[in-house]
Amino acid sequence: MKLKLHEVFIGSLLILLSISFLNISQNNYSTSDLYLLYFSYLPIYEHQIIYQIIVSTIHLFWGIYFFSKYITNEISQNGCYIFTRTNNRKLWLLKNYTDIFKNLLFYYLFQFIFIFIIAYINKLKFIFSTNSFFSLLVVFFSTVLTSYIIIIFCNTVSLFIKEVYSYIFTISILIINTYLVNFFYINSLYDFIKYLPFSQNMILLQNYCFINREIFKNFIHTFNPLYSFLYSFFILSLLLFISIKKISSMEIL
Repeated sequence: MKLKLHEVFIGSLLILLSISFLNISQNNYSTSDLYLLYFSYLPIYEHQIIYQIIVSTIHLFWGIYFFSKYITNEISQNGCYIFTRTNNRKLWLLKNYTDIFKNLLFYYLFQFIFIFIIAYINKLKFIFSTNSFFSLLVVFFSTVLTSYIIIIFCNTVSLFIKEVYSYIFTISILIINTYLVNFFYINSLYDFIKYLPFSQNMILLQNYCFINREIFKNFIHTFNPLYSFLYSFFILSLLLFISIKKISSMEIL
């Protein structure tokens, strides 16, 4: 299962839709600032409304939609082989999860290139420096890792319930996660944010030295990229363990 051209095109349209809410032409942003805004920004408001959630999570929604049925589709198409001829279901599952990760890398690599084009069209200044390079590197890998965790979560849930319900459940959890970040922040319960598993890509809220704090002033002192990556790998390991246990006990459909 690979990304197709029309699916990448739809992803590009979603980028244009969400970036339109950021008013980049009215602010003195650089290209690296645009990446930070798009991939790791959550508008904090006392009364958060739906479009603000869409802006901060739309790139996740499409990725979840495309990859949410990956494992169950493989089982429905190749169930007889998987459950009767495959001696090691664990390796089969890990291979498919690796394929998801590869496709996800391509998906976000294309998004990063497309956003650079948008920045160029809008004549945003591009300053190549150590700070901007490391910021973009951390944004890219934290975004890929958080998206991957959400997709593995959805695929794991789909082993227990129907695909459509697993997708709805995952999207609901993501929306609740976003609301909780907003709630904890406006109520000064900052430390709780770093324990939310789907918020590890919010680099702007983290204590990260390479971010321009003249523009992005608010951050959580106890939240940093190292913690975020370690916590993400813990959540991912837990999901992989649950998936492997489930697939090993499943019978042919």
